[in-house]
Amino acid sequence: MKLITLSGSDLSIKVAKDQVIQMIPTAKQADFLKEFDATLPALYDSMADIYIDMYTEKDINDMIAFYESPVGKKMSGNMGVFTQKIMAASQTWGAGLQTLMSKYM
Repeated sequence: MKLITLSGSDLSIKVAKDQVIQMIPTAKQADFLKEFDATLPALYDSMADIYIDMYTEKDINDMIAFYESPVGKKMSGNMGVFTQKIMAASQTWGAGLQTLMSKYM
């Protein structure tokens, strides 16, 4: 969990949450947020399991050390904005891909 927080992965989830909430009617947002937040522990557990499956304990400790360094803190601190920019670039690319695909379908 420490690595998930330090890496900024939780900020990426916040970005997604902020985008999804805009699709929910205002009158229902509070109830939605309660249920959304209730799903997060299971997501974080799954993420932790993936880290444990893919990396050794030393790898995880080294990643934690990186994210506690100045550049690691900068990287994780920018993760929310970074994720938004990556999502926008991916959407633009996806729109172009749709045009390319339709050419060949």
